[in-house]
Amino acid sequence: GGGVYFAGTSNLVLLENVTIANNIASNNGGAIFVNETMDVEMVNSILWDNQPNQIHIQNASSTVSASYSNIEGSYDGIGNLDVDPAFVSDGSTDFSLTESSPCIDAGDPDNDGDSYNWEIDPDDQDPDGTRMDMGAFYYHQQAAYTGPLWYISTSGSNASGDGSESNPYQTISKGIFEAANFDTVIVNPGTYYESIDYGGKFLVVGSQYILTQDTSFISSTIIDGSGVDRVVTFNNNENNVTTRLSGFTIQNGYTDSPRGYPNGFGGGIFVGQNCSPTLEHLIVIDSYAQYEGGGIHSEGTPILKNLIVSNNQSETNGGGISVTSFSNTIIDSSVISNNTSTTGGGLGVTSSSSNAVLTHCVFFNNTASVYGGGVYLSNGALSLLNCTIADNSLFNPGAGGGLYNLAGDVILSHTILYGNEPQQILGTGSITASFTCSSPVLDGVSNINANPIFVSDESHNYNLSDLSPCIDTGNPDYDGDGDNFHIDLDDRDPDGSRKDIGALYFDKRAHPS
Repeated sequence: GGGVYFAGTSNLVLLENVTIANNIASNNGGAIFVNETMDVEMVNSILWDNQPNQIHIQNASSTVSASYSNIEGSYDGIGNLDVDPAFVSDGSTDFSLTESSPCIDAGDPDNDGDSYNWEIDPDDQDPDGTRMDMGAFYYHQQAAYTGPLWYISTSGSNASGDGSESNPYQTISKGIFEAANFDTVIVNPGTYYESIDYGGKFLVVGSQYILTQDTSFISSTIIDGSGVDRVVTFNNNENNVTTRLSGFTIQNGYTDSPRGYPNGFGGGIFVGQNCSPTLEHLIVIDSYAQYEGGGIHSEGTPILKNLIVSNNQSETNGGGISVTSFSNTIIDSSVISNNTSTTGGGLGVTSSSSNAVLTHCVFFNNTASVYGGGVYLSNGALSLLNCTIADNSLFNPGAGGGLYNLAGDVILSHTILYGNEPQQILGTGSITASFTCSSPVLDGVSNINANPIFVSDESHNYNLSDLSPCIDTGNPDYDGDGDNFHIDLDDRDPDGSRKDIGALYFDKRAHPS
């Protein structure tokens, strides 16, 4: 009886959640020795590494029964184990269980025998609310983290992290994989060298910007394709209104065709058919597509707002953004600049089934080799409302430095076309223009032929100067409801004055006369 010696007579001795380990007897029963007439019942216990054996019964009239116990050398009984219990330190007195112990959650599921098991009966649970463990010291389990906020950090771990704020994952892809529909993946500042795919889930993936509204997180939280892969993909029916990507710099994307469609389209971001994410507060830069959409390619119905799309390239169409197939794309309050392609250096729309609506967008310094340095429309529909298209060009002899409309339908309203080379606008498609500033003047209602007088063409500051003829020259009944700006707030700029022409209104509150 190196551990326990029983002698005498007794109806029953119960050993429950007992650990008997590292004991030695000179003859028998390193853990338990039963003499005379005894009945011993053991449950949820561990007998391990006792010498020369675990249990010795001296008298044939005695019994030792065991259930849900880990006994070295094996022992008959329901739920018994014969496997290393994985103590914290076998050679010392610390017989607590490690995380990998097989004795965790291996105790009697109905320990009190009332026919209700541990899942509904607190009497059958350890203090942490889980099924009883074997041994004297239960292992306290933290409840598994289940979101709905999943945190990512460059210093996190996909192996040991659980996605909580205190124990984040290391990659955005891991966060997306673990998240459920309608969860949010929060990405801490840093550079993440990976390609992410929403995989059909309705998620918000955002930097700390979405929690703080601090715009510095947009430039300090970077997803980098390393020049070998597209950065972000929506191509599996991510069509719920909650699907959102917000507050990142997306850079160094690359996609070519050898791997098959949709490769070659959307170097930075790809939005497939039947996908309708909101892409907001993003900087999309330095990305390449072999065919269309160096920065962003849309075949779905996304909303793009508050974007900077710059220094991207595609070989055929839409250096900055391409819109095709059955897409209905909305682009708002965005700046598209310094992008290049064969057609549509800044934006290319190339399907008769496509429709793009742009409001308060600025296109500048984009280039194309054939058509549409700033914007190109082959067919389909394009609306440019309160936009500024300036200083775009063709780097080979071509047509439509600002806008080229081959065979589509273009609506221009409250838009400026200025300084584009070799022409502001050209093409054989339909153009309906109103309250638009260009040179030469366009046919239509209340269009003007004038220099818009920006703050600075050279530094690409396309705000209106106080001398601009575009100030207070917009439609006095902007929403067409019969009431003009004098009485209708919907017909005013945010400063309370009549609508201006162009993407960036002149704020009279900041320039009192």
